[in-house]
Amino acid sequence: MQDLYIILGTRKSGRREIVFDLIDGGLDENQPKTVYIASSEEPSAFDEQIAALNNTTVLNWDFHQSIKGPPPPTESKTIFFITESTSNPIDQIEAIREWQKVFELNVARILTVVDCELAEKHEELKSWFEACIHFTDYVLLNNRENVSNKWIREFQQYYEKNCYPCLFSYVKKGKTNNPPEILDPSPRRLSHLFDEIDAIDALDLDEDNLPEDVFDLTNPVDPYLQKYDSGQRKRKIPDIKKFL
Repeated sequence: MQDLYIILGTRKSGRREIVFDLIDGGLDENQPKTVYIASSEEPSAFDEQIAALNNTTVLNWDFHQSIKGPPPPTESKTIFFITESTSNPIDQIEAIREWQKVFELNVARILTVVDCELAEKHEELKSWFEACIHFTDYVLLNNRENVSNKWIREFQQYYEKNCYPCLFSYVKKGKTNNPPEILDPSPRRLSHLFDEIDAIDALDLDEDNLPEDVFDLTNPVDPYLQKYDSGQRKRKIPDIKKFL
């Protein structure tokens, strides 16, 4: 099965530079891999560098309520999917879930790259990053040069105190500390949206005495995907475009 890595984050957070580092430092250069970049994203100096890596294919995709783009090449064992930086990440995650099921991809890990300078400047974005980190296995703290150590420490401690299982690491000059560790497919995310688990076993219910609303209990909707009858999400997050 092909492994899928989903990369969340804002524009100018350094995601393509980090993907380059993860491929260059964490994968066998002879192993075919594919990187999906939204066609709406601004050009990056690392687009050409990613494309120049051995056995690496770069494909563009578009987001219009669903994922539109070429199918993953069958020879690629590893696929990196960089989300669109100006659209709602929850809408994209929901769409990626459907896209991933169609092509039977294994979600190895979800990464969030935090632009610390942007996050410190706009306190109201706390809920936006929290939504992303709800789905995340590994958080990469980038753009820290002009940010106080106190803010970075408090940002990380918030998730540690609230028992988020994801891991945190710093990015320095576009380099991560340990690419193989970041790419390790062991799940560390709070959300079970992409996990294939037996819901009844997970809830430890007595199958002979299941409640009438068992289907609601055994097929729980992720809290960030829950909607009112009107179609609006129950948990709203800021419009990231207003802060870029």
